[in-house]
Amino acid sequence: MNGIPAGHAFAKFKMAEDPDILLDQIGMRIVRRRKELGLTQDEFAKRLGITRPNVGIIERGEQNVTVRTMCKVAEALETTVEELMFGAPARR
Repeated sequence: MNGIPAGHAFAKFKMAEDPDILLDQIGMRIVRRRKELGLTQDEFAKRLGITRPNVGIIERGEQNVTVRTMCKVAEALETTVEELMFGAPARR
């Protein structure tokens, strides 16, 4: 049980039970989207206002990302937090 009520918009998404796996999945989605936009880690870091090494830490799933950071990442990657968290198609 993931704690999300059955009627909630996120209820249809299967989340990893292990936080490390979830962080890895989020990191992979961030890398994929960054590359889709043709951004280097340096360019992405500038959009976020962080250093390139910190981008690498996030992309490798080594940092527990805050909600605020996820919102900034989604904005910088022109997508949604939902897409980055669950791999759901971004609805515009």
